[in-house]
Amino acid sequence: MKKLKDILQERKVLSVFDFDDTIAKSDAWIYVTRKGRTIKKLDPAQFAVYKPRPGEDFDFRDFDRKIRNPRLIKQNADLLKKQLAKAQKASKGARKVTILTARRLGQPVTSFLKTMGIDAYVVPLGDANPQKKADWIEAQIKKGYDTVYFMDDSNKNIAAVNNMLNKYPHVKSITKLIKEDKSVVQYKNKALRYNKRLKHLKEMKLKTILKNVLSEGMSKNKVQDIIERVLPQIAQDRGLGKKGMPKVKLHHDIYARLSGIEDMRGEESDSTKAQWVDKDNTIYIYYPNMMNEEDVIRSVLHEFEHTHQDAKKNEKYREQGYDNNPYEIAARNAEKKWKDYL
Repeated sequence: MKKLKDILQERKVLSVFDFDDTIAKSDAWIYVTRKGRTIKKLDPAQFAVYKPRPGEDFDFRDFDRKIRNPRLIKQNADLLKKQLAKAQKASKGARKVTILTARRLGQPVTSFLKTMGIDAYVVPLGDANPQKKADWIEAQIKKGYDTVYFMDDSNKNIAAVNNMLNKYPHVKSITKLIKEDKSVVQYKNKALRYNKRLKHLKEMKLKTILKNVLSEGMSKNKVQDIIERVLPQIAQDRGLGKKGMPKVKLHHDIYARLSGIEDMRGEESDSTKAQWVDKDNTIYIYYPNMMNEEDVIRSVLHEFEHTHQDAKKNEKYREQGYDNNPYEIAARNAEKKWKDYL
């Protein structure tokens, strides 16, 4: 079996990646309609294998909006980054890396990827017909690309591209079908069952539900998991700060971090939850003080708001006291949206 690293030594290399369910997952649905009425909805993985019945049409309106709750598929995103890095080092025209999406608008994809530090060329086809992707790749082959790598989660798209490539025996190629992990499918099934049970809890007050959901006391790994989940969405909703995307680091104590002494403690050790440091554009989360998911999300929202503020002005505002500091007021207001990220 050919390996990618073995074939990507050719003179003209084209690397093409699908976006939805290949580079990232998001909360977006394809609506199946009949006579203008929605009869069901599909996620991208379900749509990839769905065979429409006579009279059914598709509505892709979710894919024209800002990407909701995006989650990078790390392994595939890392491969995209590697190909982009190689393209930057290659001579002009020798390597081309493209996100080829059936979406009608490319801007939501471009904006999200930039928040992740990925500057990729996005081509929106505005059509879910698999032949459109095959035609676009064929047009690039006719421009001289003799090595093609194509990654997609749809077997229909893979089949269309493979069929087209059969016409060009001189072109070396690898087409890779992304298969959904069985554990993900099991998780979705469990989620569906959970949603049915949740309907019986409609009479319960939100406060009671949150008390059951938000665990008291959190491990370092759990805090890290929550941050990795909410930070991309916060960045997309709020936009990057003055110095770009901040780093987020977990630490066990503010005094230990500042002094460099591992077991150093101080009077605010148990109360300091988070801190943004302008100098290195880093949000420090003091994870032992994170008691529940609300704490983590509030802390990230609060400090992320500070990344949009002028550090020099903040020095003057501090003279007004914490309660009256307009920057702190803005950060506390940002925290109020924490439930949006549960």
